[in-house]
Amino acid sequence: MYSRAVGRRVQEGDELSEGPCVMEAELREIQRETGRPCPRVELHQANSEALQLVRVMLNEMTRPAYPVFASDVLDGCSADVRASIQRRAFTTLNDSDVVAKLYPKPKAQPAQPRRPAPRRR
Repeated sequence: MYSRAVGRRVQEGDELSEGPCVMEAELREIQRETGRPCPRVELHQANSEALQLVRVMLNEMTRPAYPVFASDVLDGCSADVRASIQRRAFTTLNDSDVVAKLYPKPKAQPAQPRRPAPRRR
């Protein structure tokens, strides 16, 4: 099968590598700001449950199902592990960078010129 992503024929089991998904200047800026050479963040496997909980809590349509969903996701975990997973989810939701992305501050609007007061007769 031909892969447009890598520009050649590939077979099952081939190791593939794609080029950067953003411009070089943006990659340098990302590395300067985050210390990572790529904007993509690979989550550690231990965070998969916390990520599932965060996704449910972020969506206003699924948020009411959180108690049932969390119960299913955390079923079989010890109390300590459940508390740890929920703490990571809540810490993520309250992180200042996450809050800034979710609720950006409105940009200042340019001042409107004042209209002259009506003349009194």
